[in-house]
Amino acid sequence: MPYKDPEQARAYRAAYYEKNLKQIATKKRAYYENNRELVQEKARLYRINNLGAVRAYDRKRGVTEERRQLNTQRRLADPEKFNISVANSKAKKPEKYRDMVLQQTQKRRAKQKDAFVEDVILSILYERDSGACGICEKPVDRSLLYPAHLSSSIDHVLPISRGGEHSYANTQLAHLGCNISKGTR
Repeated sequence: MPYKDPEQARAYRAAYYEKNLKQIATKKRAYYENNRELVQEKARLYRINNLGAVRAYDRKRGVTEERRQLNTQRRLADPEKFNISVANSKAKKPEKYRDMVLQQTQKRRAKQKDAFVEDVILSILYERDSGACGICEKPVDRSLLYPAHLSSSIDHVLPISRGGEHSYANTQLAHLGCNISKGTR
């Protein structure tokens, strides 16, 4: 739907994306599976043509040059083994892998805001909070994965963007949907 005001257009796209998140993710996944080589080649060419922007993004995420070189050497030495080892680690322990990715993301966000950072693990929060959402107080299903509305997430009681710290004292278990709707309140 065309809008003259860019803010209206942005709000429409955001609402559409939120409403159709599952269908969009399914289509993207299917496209990637059907066009894996093409997508990987486009990503490779993007990295080559936009090396400065990619390096700046990596620096922002805290990826060091040594780490990047090590990963490149591992991939080049045995690309099949590298891809299989990553896939196996995800398949064998999906909860551990999900916790690890979430932990890295939360720590990176907190460091960007110069907040106190502690290793907060979702499975420990789940046990501590007895599996109940800290916002709506209903049970959280650990088997549901992102982007499911009722999947588990870490909620910062005082958001990092408002000066909160990333620690067990400032976090609680929450449904992803509850956490998103809470926003930075």
